[in-house]
Amino acid sequence: MVWLLYFLGEIMINYPLTPSDLNDLPYPNNCSITLFVGAIGTGGSNNNWKIWNKPKDSTMTNIFLIGGGGGGGAGFSAAANADKGAGASGGTGAITKLLIPSFFLPNVMYILAGDGGQGGVTAGAAGTAGGISYVCYSPNINAPNVLVQSNAAAAGGGGGGTATTAALGAAGTIATISTGAAMGIFSSIAGQAGLAGPSGAANTAGTAATAWASIPISTGGTGASSTGGANAGGGVTATAATSFTDVNWPVTAGAVAASGANTGGRGSAGINIWKPFRTSGGAGGGTNDTIGGDGAAGGIGSGGGSGAGGVLAGLGGSGGPGMVLIMSW
Repeated sequence: MVWLLYFLGEIMINYPLTPSDLNDLPYPNNCSITLFVGAIGTGGSNNNWKIWNKPKDSTMTNIFLIGGGGGGGAGFSAAANADKGAGASGGTGAITKLLIPSFFLPNVMYILAGDGGQGGVTAGAAGTAGGISYVCYSPNINAPNVLVQSNAAAAGGGGGGTATTAALGAAGTIATISTGAAMGIFSSIAGQAGLAGPSGAANTAGTAATAWASIPISTGGTGASSTGGANAGGGVTATAATSFTDVNWPVTAGAVAASGANTGGRGSAGINIWKPFRTSGGAGGGTNDTIGGDGAAGGIGSGGGSGAGGVLAGLGGSGGPGMVLIMSW
């Protein structure tokens, strides 16, 4: 019997289904797939534990975790023609994988999908860190209870805008293998840092982020700075080596478009692509000096774009939610 439940930001999917139900995600016969996704814009931490039940007769289990992305920083507010720097974009969550014989797992595991960090909510405010995703033996994150987690340190929120340059959001760091995970095949990849906000004194457009140059999670684009001028925010561009036959993703600048100059508008939100799996950060806001545009939210695990400087400064975009995907057969 096919059933799907959507609640509290979580998607739970049990088989039998057809490949089209998960965008042609391949699976062997009698495979159970459960997907947990965190929330966004909550500050990066939660206690929203979910239960995973090991399927009967399962022999192998594959666990894929992504930490939540950091929120983007808000732009700096000052008088017209004064130096008003943009915020910085949030960092991305790390990616951790574990393939383990199901024999070594208890019948019940507890899942915590990290939330995306909150973007800066007032002028000059930093974004908050993204949440770490966990698979645990009991519903707490003390080390003895953790089978596997997405990152050791969370993806940082982007710094708030100043008259000069805002500090970038730190990357989520590589997770440490636990005693339980040592029974399987474990790997962990660090996230990417966000981009620093351009200086208000420089009066420049935001710097574009390059998606998927090394790992399948991108940073957020940075917003624009202003000293009486109009500048576009930073977009997100796919690496030139990217070529997907079934995905319409231009390799030119602004594939995830930033807001243009003279508009003070919000950048475009990050995207999620399931085949092949890719996500991107949110783009940064533009400015016309009077109005600074808001940064946009990131895709799964990606950083939020940052707000632009302005008399009325732009706010930061939320970091993308963390994710836990469990396949057991």
